Parts: sequence; C-alpha cells; structure tokens
Amino acid sequence: MSPALRRGRPELRVALLATGSLILATALITALLQWRLAVYRAQRAHATVAATGQIIEDGLGRDHDLIHVRWTDQAGDDHVGSFSTDDTGRYHHGGTYPLTYDPRHPSHAFAADQDETAREDNLIVPSILSGLGALVIALWWSGRGLWFLAATRRPARPMTAVIYTGDRSDIPVSGGPGRWVRLSEPGVPLASPAARWQRVMWNPKADELPAGTTVTVHGDPARWPRVVVELPDGTRLVPLSRTRGKLSRKLIVHEIGAAGSGLAATVNTPGSLAGVGLPPHAQAVPAPHPTGVTWPSAVAASSAGATPRPSRARRAGLFALGGAVLGTGAGTLAAAGESSGSGIVVAALFGTIQIAALFVHRWAVAGGAPSTP
Repeated sequence: MSPALRRGRPELRVALLATGSLILATALITALLQWRLAVYRAQRAHATVAATGQIIEDGLGRDHDLIHVRWTDQAGDDHVGSFSTDDTGRYHHGGTYPLTYDPRHPSHAFAADQDETAREDNLIVPSILSGLGALVIALWWSGRGLWFLAATRRPARPMTAVIYTGDRSDIPVSGGPGRWVRLSEPGVPLASPAARWQRVMWNPKADELPAGTTVTVHGDPARWPRVVVELPDGTRLVPLSRTRGKLSRKLIVHEIGAAGSGLAATVNTPGSLAGVGLPPHAQAVPAPHPTGVTWPSAVAASSAGATPRPSRARRAGLFALGGAVLGTGAGTLAAAGESSGSGIVVAALFGTIQIAALFVHRWAVAGGAPSTP
C-alpha cells in the first residue's frame, strides 16, 4: 500500500489526485489544441493566392460535411485536398470551390470564404468541452466535500459497525473492490435484519476496525439517505451511496477481519448471515488475498478451491489498452486540420493522457483501496 495514501485523510488525497490528474490532462490537451489553432491561423494568413477548385466528391465523413476538391496552382500542377464545410447543401459534386493557398506550399489550401470555419471549430469546440468537463468534475468533488462537512454536523448516535469489501459480479472488470459498512443498533445481534448498509470511501483505519465495534453515526440511517460514520479514533468515513436495507444480488462481499488480518471466509453464504441484507446467491468463498479479488472469474476459482490469480496486471492491461484506443480517438479529434502524421501522433499521445486521467478518476469515484504495494 502506498505510504502517501496511508497517511492522514486519504480521501482528500484521493480526491486531489483525481481532480489534479484531470486538470493536468485537460491543460495539456487544451494547450495542444490552442497550439494547433495558432498554427492553422498562421498558415491561413500566408495563403494569399486565390484559385477555383473543382469538387470531385461530396457528402463524405460521418456528418457528410467533407468534400474533395481538385485545383491547379500557378505552376500548372494539380492538387487534391479535403475540406470541411459548415453548409452541406451548398457544395456538390461537379461544382466549384473558391480557395486560397500559400505559394510556397501550394498543396495545402484553405477555403476562400471566411465564413467557412469548420476546421477552426474542430479545434475550438473540443478545447471548450474539455475545460468544462474538468470544471464540472472539480465542482462535483467540491460538492461531495461540502456535503460531507455538513453531514458531520447532524446529531450523533452510537451504532455497531462491520466493514466489508465488495465488488460486482456482473461486470468483467472494475476499478477495484469498494468498502461497505453495515450499521446496527447497539445491543442488537449482528445478524439483525434491521441493519443498514452504506458504501464508503476506502480508509486504512476502517480496514483495521474489529467487527462489532461501536462507532458514532452522524444522522439516522433509517431517515437520512446518507450518514457519516465516525470511528473510535475520530476518523470519519466519506459516504458514497445511500443507506439501504439490502445489497444488490450482483454484489459479492467479504467481511474484513479484525485489525486488518484478512477477509473472513464464509460471510457471503445464504445461511451464515441470512436476513441481514446479504445477497443469497453466493457460495462460501475462502478468504482471498488481502488486496482483494476483483474479477468474478477469480472468485469462482477461489470457491472451487483454486488459488485466485492476482487481478492487477490483467485489469491494468485492459485499462491501458482501453486508454490507448480511446486516447487515439481523442487525439485524432484534437488533430483535426493537421495534415502531418506526426501531429496526429502527438495529439493521440495527449489524448491517451487525458483518458488515463479519466480512469484514475473512475477509480477514485469508486472509492476502493489502492492496488499499489
């Protein structure tokens, strides 16, 4: 486990990591887009020679706003280029297309009509959307923090808590196992059907909490949709979900043992904790590795008696592959108007950085424990 995340207030550190990575990625991709926009405008300013091109294809592209044009420069050489248009009904096959080009680079032309701003829009709009997305996420984390602070001012009451780790069984890959706390009234058996469940952000202090420890709960779980659980040492767990009486049938949970000694072996059975809201579908599962088993296939292997394979490498590999694919798409969009392959490669690199930041944010939102040693 990362020592930096084990220090005080790990939830705040995770939130800062998530928002910081997104803001940094957004700044990088916005800088790239603005650089490309400046290059495009400089190139267009040097396009001083006018020519009339012949439209040889129209209605191309996903939005049917792309046309292919052939033109002849002053030296008599023919060139073919692609142009995006804002008015798809204006230009058709066989028609003419007024353009300008730089006499030093006659193969790179621009629309003569100053109202044709499709190429510029393809650089400006993603920059604005990227910035707005980062702003929304930053405000979302700020809102979560303000709500948490407000919830801690609610009337406090003692309750008995048990910490669980849980992951969904209906998805092939997840951001990691989350943390669930089961709350019961003091003096009530742990198997009481009146227990309430709530998902919380990971905190190492919660993983060390012995089952059945009395905690302080700010708010009434039966009345308030979310409450704040305060551990005996003063640590307050950040809630991530509404309180509920039962868990989803698609959630596989394991009780975390006292003092972080491991995960209990048979808490997810129909009989062991019947009536307390645990999903009744799972078989007894031997205790997995303390880092948690996040792949349903690994859980199945564990229940069959086999040693589950660590899921980190497989999950990280798929996340990296997904980030590369999505990043390449984002980079291609960012490189709209770029005629060189190197520009697209650079844009794809920055796009991959931004998608990777989104994956970091996805893990942070899930609130699971870090997978780093």
